[in-house]
Amino acid sequence: MSKWRAMIEPLGAVTSVKLHHTLAVPDSNVGAFDAVTFGPDGNALHVIERIAVGSAESVRAFVARLSSAAAAPRSKLAGGILVAPRFDDHALDAYGEALRFTQERAAGGARPSDAPRGLSHDAAGRLSCPSGGRGR
Repeated sequence: MSKWRAMIEPLGAVTSVKLHHTLAVPDSNVGAFDAVTFGPDGNALHVIERIAVGSAESVRAFVARLSSAAAAPRSKLAGGILVAPRFDDHALDAYGEALRFTQERAAGGARPSDAPRGLSHDAAGRLSCPSGGRGR
């Protein structure tokens, strides 16, 4: 349970949900998420996205958008929730690679050039997915 605590505990703090909401992220084109949860202080807590098929490319794009959303001025994101009727075999691998990179980058151990295949890393510390990969 401890590894999920940072995402699960803020669920109790959710006071509102906005559908098809775009977070204000300077110098980014995050786009609208299907839903964003907010706490009592107005800070974003979770972003939620539904995609048609969970492919490696769509997972990479979601993680990149989540990384950019975490940089939003009023963001205290606890996590992102990606929902799909099914995920292909490579989706979990793509998620693991992106997650390991963001954790290593946060700890100061990964360089921008170490970004996983299909992702790039900008000077502001955000991941991006050049192909978009929304999977819709």
